[in-house]
Amino acid sequence: MEWISGLILKRTVPHLSEQHCVAHREDLALTASWKDNNLLKNIEVLLRTVYTLFSRSSVKTAALAELASVNEVDVLSFRPIQEVRWLSRHFAVSAFVRNADALVL
Repeated sequence: MEWISGLILKRTVPHLSEQHCVAHREDLALTASWKDNNLLKNIEVLLRTVYTLFSRSSVKTAALAELASVNEVDVLSFRPIQEVRWLSRHFAVSAFVRNADALVL
């Protein structure tokens, strides 16, 4: 419904221009680049799979935490990639990279 009110407003004020903030424009560009690159698509599938695997299983999460503590590695909870949240890919990739050693174990 928000886009409808935007159309009505644009008809009422014809010289009105729409401008996304810098962070939103950057996120839109990043999202578009991920969709056009097969390697990035595969990374996104991996990130979504790892998130799903650990978000749905407290047993697997506990096993990962135990492996990490034995090897003196910090564990950061995995984050989902959400299409409507800015920086969600950043947080998902950061959590994956930070947990990479424990995941390999």
